[in-house]
Amino acid sequence: MAIIQVWTGPRCQSGAEPLGPVSHIQSGRVTEAVSGAQGPVLTISRAVADTINLRAGAWLWISHPRRGTSEWPILSVTTGDGLARDTVTVQAGTIRQAIALRGGIRRVNRFGAVTKTFTPGALTPAELLAQFFFQNLAADNLAWVVRGTIEYEATIALGTIASWTRGQLLDAIERATGFRFVFTRIGDSAYQLDLRNPTTTTAPVLLTPGVT
Repeated sequence: MAIIQVWTGPRCQSGAEPLGPVSHIQSGRVTEAVSGAQGPVLTISRAVADTINLRAGAWLWISHPRRGTSEWPILSVTTGDGLARDTVTVQAGTIRQAIALRGGIRRVNRFGAVTKTFTPGALTPAELLAQFFFQNLAADNLAWVVRGTIEYEATIALGTIASWTRGQLLDAIERATGFRFVFTRIGDSAYQLDLRNPTTTTAPVLLTPGVT
């Protein structure tokens, strides 16, 4: 039987606090996919939701005897028809979706406006991540994302980066390389971002400890 809790953020985020347990669910399912829409969808009583202040922006923490531990950002909490019903539907998403919602790619200049448009030359994925993804993480409450293994070492040209989210940067690098980004949960300390070759790397079993 799975244990489900709601937290204010991922456990590895500084200051994250538990909101409470989901003591009972009326129905639930999890969509597993290499890419595209995935994540848990739960139907729970409004009384339970109100007790723990369940809301979009909080996180589900799920411990399953076979699947291990996983975390999912809550994207929406709705009644479906918009009326005050006895149940609510919780739609959760991926780590990648949570990152895309927290700030964008930018350079904070000491003087003058913030720069949001860049035209980098040919760079390796590691260089692109260092220059654009891993900047301003603390300001966007994403200091819990750390760099892992970047298997693609050649240079790529992405063209103009204009007001992109970090998620858009990851999408562009995947399209240019044919490789795949994977976020792996490192206990309660961090999420590691790897760029893997899907043809030579054994695909992780989705929803095993921390892989989303």
